[in-house]
Amino acid sequence: MIMILILIGIINATYLTYLHSKLAPACLVGQGCQVVLSSWISSVGPIPLAAIGLGTLLVLFFVENFNRRGDLSSKVAECFSLLVLLPSTAVSIIL
Repeated sequence: MIMILILIGIINATYLTYLHSKLAPACLVGQGCQVVLSSWISSVGPIPLAAIGLGTLLVLFFVENFNRRGDLSSKVAECFSLLVLLPSTAVSIIL
């Protein structure tokens, strides 16, 4: 189940990163999506938040994959996941 959620997140973050780089309209309904994609809160410096999320999800995908194959112990996988998620959570809280 966790792998399915991670893959959905990767697809979503990839789509939003693409839209941010093209500044294409993201919504089918309404007019506010391009405003959100081009706002100051949509990026940390030159890096879009969706790209940060994509990187985080890719690391989590590989950690979970190695954990399922038995290459990592559960404790190491948990520590790795926390080390990846804490900075992302901090950025989310600050913004």
